[in-house]
Amino acid sequence: MTPSKAPSRLVAETQTFSLPGDSTLLIRPTTTNDILAVSFVLPMGSREEPEELAGMTTLGLRMLTRGTRNRSDFEIAVALESLGASFSTDVQKDRTTLTIQTTGSRWKETFVIIRELLTESIFPDEAFEIEKEILIKEIREDLDSPFTAASRLFQGTFFHGHPYSHPGQGSDETVQNLTLEQAKSSILDRLGGVPVSVGAVGAIEPEVMLESMVDLVSALPSTHPVQLNTPRKLAPRTCQVEVCEQRSTEAECMIYGSLHRTCMNRIMRSGESWTRLWVAPWTPDYS
Repeated sequence: MTPSKAPSRLVAETQTFSLPGDSTLLIRPTTTNDILAVSFVLPMGSREEPEELAGMTTLGLRMLTRGTRNRSDFEIAVALESLGASFSTDVQKDRTTLTIQTTGSRWKETFVIIRELLTESIFPDEAFEIEKEILIKEIREDLDSPFTAASRLFQGTFFHGHPYSHPGQGSDETVQNLTLEQAKSSILDRLGGVPVSVGAVGAIEPEVMLESMVDLVSALPSTHPVQLNTPRKLAPRTCQVEVCEQRSTEAECMIYGSLHRTCMNRIMRSGESWTRLWVAPWTPDYS
């Protein structure tokens, strides 16, 4: 079969624009309905955090909606809800994503709020302590899952000595020790120092979105580009396949990857409830 040289409809309908600071806007206008979704993807993931500060990016991003120079956190929530809009953040190992959902007819009003969150947040002390408590509670709840507990042990062993070894949202101990200044600087000192990739799909004219994004990217704090504090490359590892079948609950945990025996033993001895564990050999190439 000969592959088609014609671009797909999705590619053909997507327009690309350059933004200040080596940033990029990808936009695909639609007319099906009035919904508009916008995502900001920034290369500032949790891998840049020292192990003892794990979770500071997650905590810092959550503070963006906790108050600005002109609005309280309650006023921000009411304003977004009245527009039928939402704003969320997510931190992964290698990237941070900010997501907005609104309607094309309400984009200008929504953009005013989003611009305010990214350029005028005040990071109030009292809200910071509340967000710390919420994040710690979420971390503890996640560890109630056998799969999450096993995955944490796997990552900590396989990626030992590399930022991938610690969870993106941090641990109970690291989050508890974070300060407001650390969380604040993790966002404000880096937000304008990295190229932003913006993707927009929905009911909006490209020129309108381009004007908004040029304005926003230009308004972000101007800082030096972020430098990763650790190497990207990992030494390859191999191991023999080990399978544990004993269990006393319905919980099943599947992990694919190279796994050290110490990690296996820690998982299987971690409590009274046994899990079923499948391990498949895999040696990643990080070159």
